[in-house]
Amino acid sequence: KPASTRILLVDGFDRQDGSYVASYHNFLKSLGEALEPHDVVFESTDNDQLLSGQVSLTGFDAVFWLLGDESTDEETFSNAEQALVKPYLQQGGKFFVSGSEIAWDLDYKGGSSDRDFIHSYLKCAYDQDDAQSYSVNGISGTVFETVSLEYDDGTHGVYEEDYPDAYTAVNGGETVLKYANGLTAAVGFKGMVPGGQQNCALVVMGFPFETIFLESQRMELMNCILDYLQLTPTLLENEPEIHAKQFTLFGNYPNPFNPQTEIRFSLPQKGTVYLKIFDITGKRVHAESRNFRSSGSKSITVNGNNLASGAYLYTLQFQNRTFNGKIVLLK
Repeated sequence: KPASTRILLVDGFDRQDGSYVASYHNFLKSLGEALEPHDVVFESTDNDQLLSGQVSLTGFDAVFWLLGDESTDEETFSNAEQALVKPYLQQGGKFFVSGSEIAWDLDYKGGSSDRDFIHSYLKCAYDQDDAQSYSVNGISGTVFETVSLEYDDGTHGVYEEDYPDAYTAVNGGETVLKYANGLTAAVGFKGMVPGGQQNCALVVMGFPFETIFLESQRMELMNCILDYLQLTPTLLENEPEIHAKQFTLFGNYPNPFNPQTEIRFSLPQKGTVYLKIFDITGKRVHAESRNFRSSGSKSITVNGNNLASGAYLYTLQFQNRTFNGKIVLLK
């Protein structure tokens, strides 16, 4: 079926003398894999094609920009790149960018135009260069509430991100992710930027998306990003041509919820899935098993009519693999 949302993936990671030193990479793949279960289409490009005019941001519902640990020498966002992003946001674009040196480059080391771009258009400011934490959690009361993830400290096979930025939210921006030590890991914003004609939405993350080494955590974060950017993260249900390579949890939507939410996952083959839900004291409040006759994207609906408001933990098991998640019921 045709997808209603078009997303452009931009590889702006040119640096070769930082934590990742090879002359090539395929880090856009991590974004594409996290988007694949959703009803979106995406195309990829690099920043050079944008700057040459071969590709335009115009016409895309969202732009996801990957910067890795690109820093001052290569420029995270050059003046020419800023000149492309500004009108995109002014015209109501949806924008996600991840990178470890964005605030260091634009705010701490940048000129006045760089600082205006990050403060007025990306809605964040430099706090410190090294957040000194490899664990990140979502902020309670936001769509990121269920996020709990870790990224590579050099021992997980992607690359060590040794200087993740910590931010301060400014000019209407809000903290949506925090490092385990309480510093701001990501800033979100919904509204009008200077010179804007329509409300835009954006998420700016202080560590690289590709360094999240667990696929399930990348999937859950992507669910929340799509939700925050109001890109309708609806999984493709019962599509026979979609077959997952492994059992993967995508989280639940909506979250928080009332009275129902869908726990979404993919199966590599037919079989039985076991769901157990526990309250915060560890008491089991729900258990069920579901037999699925095909592989692909699946879901189990949870009804909270007989549950009290609050947070619940769940386990989802298929064969010998188990995922854990968190749902929040607000009545």
